Amino acid sequence: MKIIASKLPYLFDISIKEIRLIHQAINEVCYGLKVVDFNATIGSRAFAIKTLERLGRVYEENTKVRNSRINLILTPDDVQLFCNALAEVLKQIDDWEFDTRMGAERAMAVLLLNQLQAAS
Repeated sequence: MKIIASKLPYLFDISIKEIRLIHQAINEVCYGLKVVDFNATIGSRAFAIKTLERLGRVYEENTKVRNSRINLILTPDDVQLFCNALAEVLKQIDDWEFDTRMGAERAMAVLLLNQLQAAS
């Protein structure tokens, strides 16, 4: 992932695999993991669910045409949600099950989180 435009809204060049990982992280915090204070830890649940649906559409549309990378416009709220969701799955999901539940290695999630944090 890389930032193409750092002025608001952000423009990212992101891989389909990275979109899938972020989508799965948001899915886990919304429907899989127990997040004690969702609003304080992740943000608005309604916004997270709306973003989950949007990323699902982006993923499906781009896998149909076999795009491996896409340009994605993100707001600061999007980036914060992605960071919060990735941080929570990294905290709660053990190494032995991370690949299975997330569809990617822990190292990829750590790298993506670091890139998103540097961008915001």
